[in-house]
Amino acid sequence: MKLTKEKKTRITLDLSKAFYERLSELEKLVDADTKSSLIRQALQLYEYVAKKSADGYSFRLAGPDGNEQELVFFDMPEGAKTSPAGRVRKIA
Repeated sequence: MKLTKEKKTRITLDLSKAFYERLSELEKLVDADTKSSLIRQALQLYEYVAKKSADGYSFRLAGPDGNEQELVFFDMPEGAKTSPAGRVRKIA
């Protein structure tokens, strides 16, 4: 089986020191091979959440005590079943 190399495009990011430190901490936390692979994985997750949110899906976070919170990531267009971006709603 022959593997073909996908043509890549190089980008440059200007990051604050604080953001770079956050990136480095996250890289260690998830045991990413490189910061590039971490960013690729984060983009895949972001894309998945955005598409599912647009389709009306919701996301819940269950704590160790069993309490749940609804996570809302985006301010979706009318018709989508979500709240304004970045809000967390406690589920009764």
